[in-house]
Amino acid sequence: MTGLEKIITQIIDDAKANAQKAKAAAEEEASKILASAKTQREEQVAQIQADTQAQVAAIGAHAQSGAKLKQRQTLLSAKQQLIREIRAQSCYCTDCQVVSVFIGGGTPSLLEPSCISRIMETVFSCFQVEPEAEITIEANPGTLLGKKLPVYRQCGINRVSIGLQSADNTELKNLGRIHSFEEFLKSFQSARMAGFTNINIDLMSGIPGQTLESWKNTLKKVTMLKPEHISAYSLIIEEGTPFWNRFGEGACACDYTGPALPDEDTENKIYRFTRKLLQEQGFERYEISNYAKPGYECR
Repeated sequence: MTGLEKIITQIIDDAKANAQKAKAAAEEEASKILASAKTQREEQVAQIQADTQAQVAAIGAHAQSGAKLKQRQTLLSAKQQLIREIRAQSCYCTDCQVVSVFIGGGTPSLLEPSCISRIMETVFSCFQVEPEAEITIEANPGTLLGKKLPVYRQCGINRVSIGLQSADNTELKNLGRIHSFEEFLKSFQSARMAGFTNINIDLMSGIPGQTLESWKNTLKKVTMLKPEHISAYSLIIEEGTPFWNRFGEGACACDYTGPALPDEDTENKIYRFTRKLLQEQGFERYEISNYAKPGYECR
């Protein structure tokens, strides 16, 4: 190979090497551009998803806020109507001595404490309430939080009736209740700490899935708390309720696969055990479903 041929060959080899280097550099740059574009796209998608989630959360919060506002307005309206009714009825009882006041018929403890105070102010201003009158408020576990109980005491309420129903959380779920036995215990303790010395506990037998043993467990746990009063009712299947659709006359068994109601024999055993145990614990049965320590019968 001549000197000129060698030079030409070298030039060609250098050109090929440079071309390969340029190709590699171009491919690397293209890869970087694609990676950058992919990253930007992923970031854009993530941002869009985050914005969408934020918008959905904002809409949900707005809807929830609207529902709470509507509920609050409904409760305030109910309070005003009740106050008007108390004033209207007081005209017919100018000479009456009131020995008992019962705030119930649902869950009045959902009302703000100030509403309960206003109701009690109206009662005291419109009626002659005896100094030793029994004044009760019904409450569901979990609704007696914050300053409610101390406010109840301050406005004259001296008795609390708490709707436990069962100490078995599975039975509470079967009954459609939103509280747990642990929440009830907190409510009961809070009532004692607020100074309430007269507390009733509502219990319910005949719950789907309930057994004699589970009822015994509930009753024993409740009596250990030493309440002054226990109401032990049996579940009544009323027309127009979800339980009627499941267990009422004409209900189709194939449409319901949950736990069954206790049979009649179990119900009778529950009733007899309740009377026996509560009597042993010092409770006197003064009505079909009501048991009280001496002197604490509901007026």
